[in-house]
Amino acid sequence: MINKSRAYNKIFYNLLFVLYFLLVTLDLYTTYITSPDLNYEWNPIIRYFNLNWTTIITLTYLLISIVFYLYILSFKNQLFKKTNKLTYIVDFLIIIAFTFHFTYSIFVVINNFLSFYYLNGKNQNLFLLSKKYVIFYNSLPGFFYFINALFLVMSLFLAKKLIKINH
Repeated sequence: MINKSRAYNKIFYNLLFVLYFLLVTLDLYTTYITSPDLNYEWNPIIRYFNLNWTTIITLTYLLISIVFYLYILSFKNQLFKKTNKLTYIVDFLIIIAFTFHFTYSIFVVINNFLSFYYLNGKNQNLFLLSKKYVIFYNSLPGFFYFINALFLVMSLFLAKKLIKINH
């Protein structure tokens, strides 16, 4: 029974990593097609450090590899209850960080595609949809901060649920 469970865990983690890798790749791709010169890039880290595409791609894949590795370690700590209070808190924060980035990447890909169609207007139907989207988020001050907070709260609940399932 334990071997079967480990096999399922291995499949789950492999599929999760592939999906995570694809989401981040789609994020980079949609950012590139929308703003190859990064003039429309919203990410404050990229703007503050004035990063170029080579640095962005290198750091992105390095960071997602590290975050995913830490996520697996944290999940294993929780699964096998190899935790003290500090380890539990660190694991919880890592699981929140992974869950946040994973779910937020879905939003970013959709946002980038809509922004691309808004800026380029090549498909009339998608242009109209993207125009409504841009008008909507421009009419709400702090829209992206709200979305970040929403995904963070959602990630907090998901992480808590994931840890609770394993205890």
